[in-house]
Amino acid sequence: MNILYVSHLFLPRYSGGTEVLTFQVAREMQRRGHGVEVLACEDWWGDGEPVSGHDEPYEGIPVHRLRLNTAASPDSVRAQYYFDAVEKYLLPRLRARRPDLVHVHHFGHVTTAVATAAYALEIPVVFTATDFWLICPTSQLSRYDHSLCNGPTNIAKCAKCVASTYRRAQPYRSLIGAIPEPLFNLAAHRVAPTLKGMLRAARGVASLVERAEWNRGVARRFSRLLVTSRFMRERLVENGVSAERMEQVSFGIDTAWAASLVPRRLQSPLRIGFIGAIAPHKGLHVLVEAFRQLGAGKHARLEVYGRLDFAPPYGDQVRSLAAETSEIEFRGTFPHQEIGRVLSGLDVLVIPSVWYENTPLVLWMALAARVPVIVSDMGGLVEIIRDGENGLVVPCGDPEALAAALDHCRRDPELLPRLARQIAPVKTIQSYADELLARYQAALAPA
Repeated sequence: MNILYVSHLFLPRYSGGTEVLTFQVAREMQRRGHGVEVLACEDWWGDGEPVSGHDEPYEGIPVHRLRLNTAASPDSVRAQYYFDAVEKYLLPRLRARRPDLVHVHHFGHVTTAVATAAYALEIPVVFTATDFWLICPTSQLSRYDHSLCNGPTNIAKCAKCVASTYRRAQPYRSLIGAIPEPLFNLAAHRVAPTLKGMLRAARGVASLVERAEWNRGVARRFSRLLVTSRFMRERLVENGVSAERMEQVSFGIDTAWAASLVPRRLQSPLRIGFIGAIAPHKGLHVLVEAFRQLGAGKHARLEVYGRLDFAPPYGDQVRSLAAETSEIEFRGTFPHQEIGRVLSGLDVLVIPSVWYENTPLVLWMALAARVPVIVSDMGGLVEIIRDGENGLVVPCGDPEALAAALDHCRRDPELLPRLARQIAPVKTIQSYADELLARYQAALAPA
């Protein structure tokens, strides 16, 4: 079988969970004798041609890396979810390579154009929802003011989110904020479609309104839509995504590295870790404030792994919050192959997310290493972590509660070892590949 895997970004420049998952799945399928290639995007603010690309393999996996000039699109909002230049670029490439199946892990940057190109050639598409991109323009169901959102039912709020997130929409931020939401929503649905041929701003608003129905139409043609949590399934269905071919399949990961880890002996200082994107939705500020309130001095240490420049100015704000606490260390990023080394240096990992987290790969990796995890009570996290059994659960955005949980870990020498013993084995990449192949074969079976 020849399989094209699609991710918004890819290794080695980007090493988030989606990128690592795409790599591990592709590598396992290649190991089994299947032909694989990864399609990803390296630069989406380029200039020159609307779309260009080059081949640059990674650890033996063929990778085609796109470079997009979204400024070439007359509709920058629509180009975030469907960039017709990408479809035109991919059609001859797919026709020449003729993959049996396309498996998308994220449509970001590449856009749904990869699916429409596949549909044009009658190539089945399998989609794994690694976040909420399908229903949310910013992928997170978290608004511009960091409040939680259930979906794109209020276009005025969506417009504010887009204007706060995307560089080319930022000039409209003050105008959007000045218009009362009921008036904006009325104009978005009744006026913008009429004026979209004349005014760029109206075109963008009309495209934002159309995003949900466009993506639902693309999703209706998926051969399989895979989700990893009940929460993800519920949010997608609530927002009109068909459940007909939707299945819940939890992630599997490469666990070979975990077999050689030496069990840790809990001792002072308590080693607390954060691994992930340093961005507001990941809640690092909550953890830093909790650590400050912990007041454990030399008896606890917080190690932060991630890029401080990932979402400016948030990184600077977090660093400033941590400035007076010498026991907080910002250690930057690390190659994904070193996850075992990093986790083996921690007593507990904290995932303090303030958005509807799905089931992040770093959580599965911590469990594979038998490192107990403290999570906020958000999204799919609480489907994996059961408070007091295989980890701890604290209220979202509550530094006092998180500080109390960390203090419990520090003062009770039996707590973390007990939680570690109760962590169940994690699904392996081999088992996950078996499950995926079953879905692929079903997708390829004659109707």
